[in-house]
Amino acid sequence: MQEQYTIRVYDISLINKIESLYKKSRDIHSTKNPFFVDCIKRGMEDFEREYFGAKQITTLTEVYNEIQKTLEKLDKLIKQFEKTEVEQKSDIEVLLRLLSCNYNMLIGISTDCPKQIKYVEAGEYDELPKRLKELIDLLKKQDKDN
Repeated sequence: MQEQYTIRVYDISLINKIESLYKKSRDIHSTKNPFFVDCIKRGMEDFEREYFGAKQITTLTEVYNEIQKTLEKLDKLIKQFEKTEVEQKSDIEVLLRLLSCNYNMLIGISTDCPKQIKYVEAGEYDELPKRLKELIDLLKKQDKDN
């Protein structure tokens, strides 16, 4: 028995992409059914390869295409890591200043010499204590050496 499938697509951006690709491939696919079958077949191959490593590469062109796909994925991943790194560095710098400020305010409270808000807001207590700066420098040096 031959099975048939009917699909419904509600995502307008996906519908627009399908229509655009179909228009570009009219010289390859005369009707939408062969176009959809080809898209599904290619998508299934990618799906199998990504999740199950199922497709065997037989030609040099396929090897080149796989390398290109891998490089594109790596490039996206690297860009995401770079973006995340910048965000994390900013967040860490802000957190260090906030913690330093809190540290200095606690020292002031414990010595009955509370810090004035205008000085706290001006950033006067944002600097790390010398011993913590030295610790950070030591850890950075060790990280670079490894």
